Amino acid sequence: MWNCDVIDLHQTDDDVTVIYHKGSNNSNKSLRANYVVGCDGARSFTRDSINPDILDLGFHEPWLVIDLLMNNPEKIESRESLHFCQPNCSGTYVFLGSKRKRWEFRINQSDEVEDICRPEFIWSLLKQWISPEEAELERATVYTFHSMIAKQWRQGRLFIAGDAAIPILSHPILAHTLNRQPLEQVVEKYRHHPLESRGKRFTALRREGTAFPTEVMTTALKSICRGLQEINHHLDQFGGPYLLGEFTLPDITIMACFHRLEDVRMTDLLDHDSVPLVSGYWQQLQDRLSYKDAVIAWHDEVNWRTALIEIFGGKKSPNLKEAFSIMETLS
Repeated sequence: MWNCDVIDLHQTDDDVTVIYHKGSNNSNKSLRANYVVGCDGARSFTRDSINPDILDLGFHEPWLVIDLLMNNPEKIESRESLHFCQPNCSGTYVFLGSKRKRWEFRINQSDEVEDICRPEFIWSLLKQWISPEEAELERATVYTFHSMIAKQWRQGRLFIAGDAAIPILSHPILAHTLNRQPLEQVVEKYRHHPLESRGKRFTALRREGTAFPTEVMTTALKSICRGLQEINHHLDQFGGPYLLGEFTLPDITIMACFHRLEDVRMTDLLDHDSVPLVSGYWQQLQDRLSYKDAVIAWHDEVNWRTALIEIFGGKKSPNLKEAFSIMETLS
C-alpha cells in the first residue's frame, strides 16, 4: 500500500493489528500481520511504539527520492542494485518488489525542492538509465536522512530496521585518510563541498580526530549486537538463505553493513555462538555478483585499503572485546 499513514499498532501474542489512514478518505482502516518491521526512517512511528529514546549523531542530509512503475517489468533481465559515485550528484537505484524501481539522488545546496521534483527535471535526470516510454513516474519527493541510533530494536512482534550504528565504527578510517593530507588542503577542499554540513564534518574529523564518548560507542555496539541476533532470528524463521528467504532489499543493506564490519576488523562477531546462522548468510552475500561489482570493485586501493592496513595491521578491532561482552550479556 502507498500513501498511507500508520496511526496505531496493537499487538497480541499471535499477531499485530495495524490501523492506518489513506489520503483524503476520512475513515481509518486496519490489517493484521504476523510481524511489523518499521523501515520508516528517523520519524518512525514503529520505533516510537517500541521505545522513543534515540541517540542523535547530528547528521541530517536531504535526498531526492524517485519511484517509477515499470511498464514491462517482466522484460528486465538484471535486478541488481547499484550506487553511482558521481561527484556532482551521487545516487542509488534499487528495485522495490516486482515492478517498481527507485532512484535516490543527493541534493546540492543550490537545488530548489520545487524545481527538482518537477517531472521534466526528473526525466532529464534519469535519461541515462530510462525514458518516459519505459515507466510511469509514481512519486518524487525530498526525504531527509538522519543518523540516529535507537536504544531498542524490538518489542514483541514489532521491529525496526536501520544501520546508523555502522558509521561510528568507520570514523577512524575516514579520519586516517584525511590526516594524510595537509590541514589547509582539507579545509580548502571541503570549503567548496556541495553539502556544507558534510564539508564541515570532514574538516572537523581532520582537526579533531575521532574520539567518541564511551557511551556513544557502547550504544553503537549494542545496536549492532542486537541487530545480529535479529538477523539470526529471521534466518531461522524463514529458513534462509536470505533474511526473507529470497534475496530482497534488506539483504542489500546488510551486505554493506557486514562489509564495513570486515573493514573495521569486527567480523569475528558474525561467528559468535549466539548467532550460528549469520556466518553462512554472510558467505551467501559475498558470493553474489552484486557484492563483487558494487562493493569490492569500488574499494579505493591507494587510500582506503592502505588506510586499513596502517590503522589495524594484522590486529583486530579494539572494540571487539566490548562487543563480545555485549553479545554474551544479550545471549
